[in-house]
Amino acid sequence: MSPTQHVESDDMMTSFRKLDRKFRRSCHHIRMLNRCIEEVQVRYDRAFSSGRRSFRYSHRLKLATYEGMRNMYYEYACRRADELEKMQDVLIQRGLISDSSAESDSEWWRPLKIDNCTYIYLFIGHHAIFHSICHFK
Repeated sequence: MSPTQHVESDDMMTSFRKLDRKFRRSCHHIRMLNRCIEEVQVRYDRAFSSGRRSFRYSHRLKLATYEGMRNMYYEYACRRADELEKMQDVLIQRGLISDSSAESDSEWWRPLKIDNCTYIYLFIGHHAIFHSICHFK
């Protein structure tokens, strides 16, 4: 391996790790927003059952805002997952990582559960790929 190839492979691994960090952070934000949505939903349901329309309105606005933010983070996470899948394929082709090491050594190659309803599956089939399935309430 020539020195330029070594630098290029180090750059690719660095960008792979950065992309993974971005993906993880967006998943964390999705989990936080789901918790916020659940909390506001409880308050909305209480306002609904007690007939307090002014509180229902403000909670409905908060719900709409949080749900919109969650959907944007979800789209961002899906784009990062697609980029990670492509980059992983390139790294495997260049021999920088192997299928077996990607499956066993990395903690993020298992299904990731985001709250009660959203799942992003990171390992499917005989080798590691990214795929996302989401079921919003």
